Parts: sequence; C-alpha cells; structure tokens
Amino acid sequence: MVVVRAWRDSHRIVIRVLVADDGNATNGWVFADIDAACRQIASVLSELIEPEPRSAPSDSDTTGDTGR
Repeated sequence: MVVVRAWRDSHRIVIRVLVADDGNATNGWVFADIDAACRQIASVLSELIEPEPRSAPSDSDTTGDTGR
C-alpha cells in the first residue's frame, strides 16, 4: 500500500509518503520539495511493477525453416 498526503503548513507544502507491505512493515518519507517527492513516489511505484513475460516466439521462429 502506498499513501501520499500533502498539506500546506506555514506557507510551505509538506508531502508525506508512506509505504506498507503485507507484513505491515512501513517506510515513510517527508518532503518539502514536490520534485523530490515525485521522484521517490516514482521509485516506489516502479517496484510494484512486475516484469512483463517474454513474448511467445513468432511463427517464423517455430517453423523450422532453415532458409535453404
């Protein structure tokens, strides 16, 4: 689970990013810079993406044609 909260405090923005896994372990970061927060969020979200499976071989790869 990824939770992002942002609010204004004393004329500045505060962004809090919390990450919890299935075992309830939690990591958290607090930012005053939007760009830094976005980089961290992108990093966290990229870890959630599973690698795509390799594509199946095309028909030309499986025909056994040796090109003779």
